[in-house]
Amino acid sequence: MVELVRAGSFSVGGSGLSAEAPLSFESTPRIARVGSGSHWRTAVLTEPGTWSWKLTVPSGGSLHLGVEVFGPDGATPPTMEAVVAVVSPERRKVVRVVSPQELDSPGWLDLTLDLARWSGDEVICEVSTRVLDVEARPMPGVELAWSPTRVVSSDARRAGKAPNIVLVVIDTLRYDFLSAYGAGRWASPRMASTLERRGAVFEQAYAQAPWTLPSMISLMTGTHPAEILGRDPAAYAVPTDLVTLPERLQHAGYETAAFIGNPTLHHGNGFARGLDELYISPAENAFVSSIEDEVITVKASSWLGSRGSAAFFLYVHYLAPHDPYSNSVQFLGRSLRRPFYFGRITGLDVHDLFLGTKTLDDPSADLRHLRALYATEVRYVDRWLGRLFAAVPERLLEDTLFVVTADHGEELLDHGGWKHGRTLYEEQLRVPLLVRWDGKVEPGKRISSPARLMDIAPTLLQAAGLEADSGSGRSLLPLLVGSSGLDEVDLYAEQLNFGPRKVSVTSGGEKLILFDVNERTKVESKLQQRLLESESERIPRAAVYDLRSDPGEQTNLIEQAPTTVRRLLPLLHRRMGRTTAGLRVVASAVPSGGTLEVRLRFDVEPEALSSYFLAADDRVALEGRDLQLELGSDVIDKGVLVKGAFQSVELVEVLLDGRPLPEGSFVTLAGPSSPAEALSLDLLRGPAPPSLESSGGEPRLWLWLPEAKPPTPPGAINPETLRRLRALGYA
Repeated sequence: MVELVRAGSFSVGGSGLSAEAPLSFESTPRIARVGSGSHWRTAVLTEPGTWSWKLTVPSGGSLHLGVEVFGPDGATPPTMEAVVAVVSPERRKVVRVVSPQELDSPGWLDLTLDLARWSGDEVICEVSTRVLDVEARPMPGVELAWSPTRVVSSDARRAGKAPNIVLVVIDTLRYDFLSAYGAGRWASPRMASTLERRGAVFEQAYAQAPWTLPSMISLMTGTHPAEILGRDPAAYAVPTDLVTLPERLQHAGYETAAFIGNPTLHHGNGFARGLDELYISPAENAFVSSIEDEVITVKASSWLGSRGSAAFFLYVHYLAPHDPYSNSVQFLGRSLRRPFYFGRITGLDVHDLFLGTKTLDDPSADLRHLRALYATEVRYVDRWLGRLFAAVPERLLEDTLFVVTADHGEELLDHGGWKHGRTLYEEQLRVPLLVRWDGKVEPGKRISSPARLMDIAPTLLQAAGLEADSGSGRSLLPLLVGSSGLDEVDLYAEQLNFGPRKVSVTSGGEKLILFDVNERTKVESKLQQRLLESESERIPRAAVYDLRSDPGEQTNLIEQAPTTVRRLLPLLHRRMGRTTAGLRVVASAVPSGGTLEVRLRFDVEPEALSSYFLAADDRVALEGRDLQLELGSDVIDKGVLVKGAFQSVELVEVLLDGRPLPEGSFVTLAGPSSPAEALSLDLLRGPAPPSLESSGGEPRLWLWLPEAKPPTPPGAINPETLRRLRALGYA
C-alpha cells in the first residue's frame, strides 16, 4: 500500500475504486516514518474510519496487515476496534475482528489473513476502524499507521536478478565455539546444517576493532573504523558523508529492515539510515538478551513472511552471547556439560570479573564453568538463528544470500582478562564468517584467504549488481562464486576505546601488537584506573606471535624475531599514517645500551605532543619551539607525534651516545638530510614511511607527516550513545 499511496494511486471521499485508483480513503493519507518505543516503520497514516483496496487475489494469497495507533500527544490511545472484510461479487465476508484487548500495550499489531479461497478473484478488502477513549467514546486527533499492508502469493517469485540479502550479526561470538571451526557437533548444530554444509566458511575472518560500535560502523560502510572515528567512544557514529549499506540498497529499490539487539546501535549514531523498518532493543533490556533475542526472532520472522516479489535486505543483530551468560539452555545456572559445578561464580559475574571487582575462587574449575556457560550462550543463539532460517519462505530460499558473522569475539581469561574491547588478541578480533547462496556458492566450501568485516558491504553490493563505494574494504565475491583468488591483505586493527592506543597488524601468519602504554590518558573513574593498571600488568608493550605455530598467542617472540619485527613495523606505520594525525619523529634500531639524543626546533610552538610507543625510561621535553628527545635502545620504532600549525622543523642536533649520527641516517620521505637543515612540511609529506628493511638494522631518525590527514571525526559526545554504553557497563 505504501507504494500505491506514494504513486498517488488512490481516491478520497468515497469517489470509487478503479484500476487507476485501487485505494479509497475517507481523508487524504500520508506517508511517514513512525514508531512506538524502539520499533519504527515507514507507514501509511490515516484517520480512523474505513479504507478500501480493490485487487485481484493471487494464487494462495494472504493479506499482511500491520497497525499502530498514535494519539495527538504521541501517547498510544487505550483501545482500538477494527473489522477486516473481503467483498466479492457473491457476498461480504468478515475475515478478522480486532478486539481492543489486542492493543492493550503499545506496539505494532501484525496480522496475516488467509485469502486463498478468493484466489484469482477480483475483490475489495475493506478495513473499518474506530479508536475509543477509556470511557468507550470516539477519540479525536488520532492517526492509524499501516505497515505492512500487502497481499503476497504463496508461490510468488522474484522479478529481478538481484538477490535478497539476509545479514545476521551475532554479538560477542568467538569463532572457535562454532561447529564450523572445530568446536564439535553440539556447539552450533543449526548453523552447521543451514550454513556450513550448504555454503562457504571463511577460515580467517577478522574484525577491525574488538567491540561493537566501531566494528559495525566499519561493516556498514566498508571503511576501516580507525580512518573515520576519533578516540571518544561516546562520539562514535556513522559519518554523515558516508553512505551505509542499507542506504545503498534502499536507493537501488530494496525493501530494508533491521532488528537489533545491541542498544548501542541506535537512531542517533546513524544506524536508522536506509531502513524502512527498524527495531532496536531498549537500553534497559541490555542484560536480558535471552528475552530480546526471542523478540528479535519473532519480529524478523514476521517481516520475512510479508515479503512479496521485491528484493529485500534484512539485518538481524542478536545480543547473546554477550554477557551475562544466562539463558534457557542452562539448568539451574549451569551448563549440562558441567552440571556438578559447586562454586559461587555465575554467568552474572562476568562484568565484575572484567572490572576486577570480583575474583575467581578456584581458577581452574571456575574457568571451565564459565567457558561452558559461554558455550550455552552460543547454543542458545544458534537455536534462534535456526528458527529465523525456518521462517524464510521456501519460495525465497533459492534467491537469497545469507551472511552470518560476529561484531567481535570474547576473552575468557585467554590473556588474563574477560569480555572484550580491551585487547587485540585473536579471541577478540577473529570472528566467524559463513555465507550461503544456493546455486551460486558451492556447498561445503572452505576459504583460507583472510576476510575482514569491512569487506562485507562491498561483497553484498557487488552481489546486488552495484558498485562498491571507495572505502577500504574489497569484495569477497570472487572467492565465493569462482575459483579466482584475491591478493593477500594485511590485517590491521585498533582498539578504539578508552585508554592508551593499541594497534596490531597481521601478515603472512605473523602478528605484531603494540601497546602505547606510556601515552598520557585522562582517567575519569576508579574503574578506568583499575582497568589501566590491570592491562599495564598483563599486556606487553610490544609482542610478536607466529599464528601458524602458536594460534593462541602464548609465546611472545618480540626479542627472538627481529626480522619479523622489521617486516611488520612498516605495515603498521603505513596504516597508522591513515588513521592518526601528527608529525612523526621516530627512532629506529638504536643499538643495545645506546641513547639517541634529538633536538628539533619548529618555526612556531607546537600545539600538542603525544607518545608514539615510548618506553618508560625515554625522556621528552617540549619548551616553546624546542623539542628534546632522549631515546634508549629498543626492538621497535618509537618517538613522538607532534601536532600544530608549524610549517617547518629544523634538525638542530642528533647524537648517538654523544656522537653525531652518521651521514645518511636522517630519513625524510625526500631522502637523507643533515642537522641544522630546515625541513618544510612539504618535504616531509609522503604516502608511506621509509622501509626499515632497507636500513639493514642501522640506527635511524626519521620524520614523516602523512600526506592524507584522517577525516574529521564525528561531532561531540552523543548523550544517548553515552547512556546506552553505560547500560552495558562500558562508560
